[in-house]
Amino acid sequence: MKKSNSKILILLFAVAILTLFICKSTPAQNISYRLPGDGKVYSYQEIFGRFESYSIEYKIDVLNNQIQAAKALTADETYTGAQADYLFIQLKIQELKTAKNTLCTYRNEILAGIKDKEVVENVASDTHDASAVISFEDNKTEVSNLLEQIDEQIAAIDIQIDNYESSLATLGKNSADAKLSKDLSAFYTNNQSLLLLELKDKIRHNFLKNCLSLMIYQEEMKYYILNQDYLNIQKDISEIKFRYGLSINGQLDSITLSILENGSLLVKKQSDYESLCTYLKRETSIDEKDTIQYEFPISLKNYNLTDVTARFKDTNLTYLQLANMETSYQSYLYSGGITGSANRHQIELTIDNYRLQKLQLSRQIEDYVKKTLSSYKIAYQKMQTAKTEIDITEKKCKILEESLKYKKSTKQELYKAYVDRQSVYLKYYNLCMEVILWEDILDNNIYEVG
Repeated sequence: MKKSNSKILILLFAVAILTLFICKSTPAQNISYRLPGDGKVYSYQEIFGRFESYSIEYKIDVLNNQIQAAKALTADETYTGAQADYLFIQLKIQELKTAKNTLCTYRNEILAGIKDKEVVENVASDTHDASAVISFEDNKTEVSNLLEQIDEQIAAIDIQIDNYESSLATLGKNSADAKLSKDLSAFYTNNQSLLLLELKDKIRHNFLKNCLSLMIYQEEMKYYILNQDYLNIQKDISEIKFRYGLSINGQLDSITLSILENGSLLVKKQSDYESLCTYLKRETSIDEKDTIQYEFPISLKNYNLTDVTARFKDTNLTYLQLANMETSYQSYLYSGGITGSANRHQIELTIDNYRLQKLQLSRQIEDYVKKTLSSYKIAYQKMQTAKTEIDITEKKCKILEESLKYKKSTKQELYKAYVDRQSVYLKYYNLCMEVILWEDILDNNIYEVG
């Protein structure tokens, strides 16, 4: 079992030395880092371009965005149909009221004793009743019958008007509801380009984070491998001391436990690296042996708090959507489709709710931008400090390497220095990752909740 572990550790150390030569970069304004791989070398920009072309996950997200826009077109068609029905019924009611007014006028003329033949003929021809061309004095019975017919027609028209007006209230509400849906859905069509840009920025930011995480995983594995070697040296020394009675067995057990824990962490980190690497290579359709070369310029940018905050609000889709909801419900409130004071009050409360949500989000964005700018500056300053620490640890390692040649230092001291140096490198690359991600957020108005 011990021999097997030793072989694994030797193999891991060999990998570490190889990756040190491949990945080692000195602190500079431009971070350059290459992942292990003897196949084709891709830049990060090339990798992301392939992600857009090949990633199923990316295509699904884009399609979901387009589906929202398609739903908006459906809502527009629904409103057009509902409004057409509403206007048609309004027109029919107006036609019926005009016909009723004509009949009422004719009836009043008869009752008033107006017997102008020309007038009678004109109205009679409109009603297609030839028997109406008579004189009131000539035949009172026929006039009486005519009045009864007119009353019947007026009564029938009143029934039709009542039926239509009853439908009109429902159609008016349907039209108002459809208009509200149209206004709410129009947000997705009117802001399609902004929606797609926000989606791409967030997907790219997450992709960037994953790619940079590979770099961090590599540095962490180097640390655990070097620390394993350092712990093994400590164990060997402790065993010798124990044999000569210079240490107790508990110290040896403690070191053994540390070796096991460190080995477990190394295996876990290797698993994380391999899983993420497999995912990214699958989503970008590159070969398993291919690799990525990162080249990121890093310099402290001077961001203006007011300008950045304004940009974040102008491009934040949730903020813009809340504003659209507020105006859409205001339009709905005065559309005429709201019946009853309870319904009206509910809509007024809804408007107030969206207005307050918009104000709350506005404040949250302001706080987020302030925090992001502060985090960006702090990370950059720490990164600069880490660059200085790297120089110090590099010099210490060289001094100990020279000292070891002349037996003025021990192997244990040297490997402890290697571990400390790798710890600083790990901190440096973590800070580089932070700076790159914060800068990407500030440059592309990426609002991350939580």
